[in-house]
This record gives sequence, C-alpha cells and structure tokens, in this order.
Amino acid sequence: MPVSKSPSRSNSPSSPDNRVTTVSSSHHHQSSQQQQQGGSSFTSYDGMFPDMLDVMEFESWWTERSPGGGTQRRYILILYFPSESQFQVTVDDSKTPLSLKVVNRYGEPLHAYDLYVGAVIDVLGRPTTLMSASLRTITWLESHMKRLWKRKLLLEEKVNKFRPTPLHALDNGIFRRLKESNPALGGTIPLRKILDVLRTLDDELSLYQ
Repeated sequence: MPVSKSPSRSNSPSSPDNRVTTVSSSHHHQSSQQQQQGGSSFTSYDGMFPDMLDVMEFESWWTERSPGGGTQRRYILILYFPSESQFQVTVDDSKTPLSLKVVNRYGEPLHAYDLYVGAVIDVLGRPTTLMSASLRTITWLESHMKRLWKRKLLLEEKVNKFRPTPLHALDNGIFRRLKESNPALGGTIPLRKILDVLRTLDDELSLYQ
C-alpha cells in the first residue's frame, strides 16, 4: 500500500495535550555512551547528517482476526520528527494521532539513522516492521547510504595498508547488494551499521597515524 494513500497526517508532532507514550525498540544497536568512546575524528552520529529531514514517513500493516470472524488488515502511518526524537502514529482512519517516544534497549531515543524499510520497532507493545516509506524518506536514506558507503570504502582502503591481512566489513548479507551497479535498495540499508563500521575504522586509523 503506497504511503500516499495513508490517513491524513500533520506536519509536526501532536500538541503537549496529547498523550505521550514511551515504548522500547527491539532493533539492536550500541548506546550513545559507547559511540562517544575512542579516538574517532567525529564525536556523534547526528553530526554526520547536516541535512536532516524535518519528518520521516513510514507505513506498516498487519492482519488480525475480526470480532465477527474472518480477518482484517490494519494499517498504521508512522511519522518520525528528528528534531524532537518523537514519533507520531495514526492507526487506520483515526483522526487523532498518538505521540510516542520510542527508545532502544538502553532507554535512549531512536534516531533517524536507526530507521529504514525493514526495521522493527516496538509500537504500543507490538513489534512493528516499517514496511514502506515515502519517496522523500527513501531518497534521503539512499543518498546517505551511498555517501557513507563510499567513505567506508575509502577508510577501509587506508586502514588495510596497515593490517597484516586486509579485512572488509559488511561484505555479506544485505550489504552485498551495495556492490551491484545502481541497486534499487529502496531505503532498506540500516545506516547505523555503516556508521558503526566508520567509527571502528576511524578509531583504528587514528592508532596508526
């Protein structure tokens, strides 16, 4: 179901009068405290994205049993506002969105680079897969994926000059598709994984220089 057919959405988080719920993400990644350790030349992942979107738009759906028998497909529109680290969800045709603070296993808010098509986050106690995204969101994700991947290859080339045996990170699974010419990835690559590798490579390179 294309995102453009989703329920009506607002351009900013709900007012403070709306209920705000904090839920936990099931997607694994390291804490901000871990990110800030080491001798990396960049101190935060957020600083890697100067052109942050004002809102990221995803959609999910699932099938559940109807009270009268049979099944019913439910749809949920998920908006994420990076400046507030806040989510806003609208289920089916509801006209009242619900504001959420979705956190990781360390109790820290999720970031824009944690979100991608295929990511699983916990929304109101339900593991929710981000099934699709708006064109603007996908374009932003793919643009930064390609930029970060090029940086990863460059750093890896530099670090491998000092290693006894050259290594190549993220050289399998979904990242193997990055080797294809102009792959249509559709925003499915987790940017955080590339950022984690960049930090590791940057820390290692700083030991040699």
